[in-house]
Amino acid sequence: MRIGRNCHIQSGTVIGIDGFGYSTNADTGEKRIVEHFGGVSIGNNVFIGSHVNIARGTIDDTVIGNGVKIAPSTHIGHNNVVGADATIICSSLYGSVKTGVGAYITASTVQNQAEIGEHTIIGMGSVVTKTIGDHVIAYGIPAKVVRVNDSEL
Repeated sequence: MRIGRNCHIQSGTVIGIDGFGYSTNADTGEKRIVEHFGGVSIGNNVFIGSHVNIARGTIDDTVIGNGVKIAPSTHIGHNNVVGADATIICSSLYGSVKTGVGAYITASTVQNQAEIGEHTIIGMGSVVTKTIGDHVIAYGIPAKVVRVNDSEL
């Protein structure tokens, strides 16, 4: 695990837990948790609120970029890459999610392997089931692009 300079991590946060991923044995049907060999890399000037869980990567690291702000009660799944200056508020980002620079996600769920574009806003209570492009505002269940993001968050 690597934690950069000038980071603030509040109590109750767990960094480097194994993510929840399993495979099923074709012969026996037994489910086995996938081993995780990666770590977590946190950039500089990052704020991580209380009761946040950040899972380590399965092979490569889970990466939290410089200047990221993560509000309390957020889950960052294994193999996530959170771009610089992104804000994640009370959300769940499942495995292998990529979040662009300056993205803003609030009280939402992001499906595994989805991508959130640069300077994109995901509105409160959304469920992201597919990739959302750059510089847009999206919300809903499932989240849909509603307009171009011309704000300066």
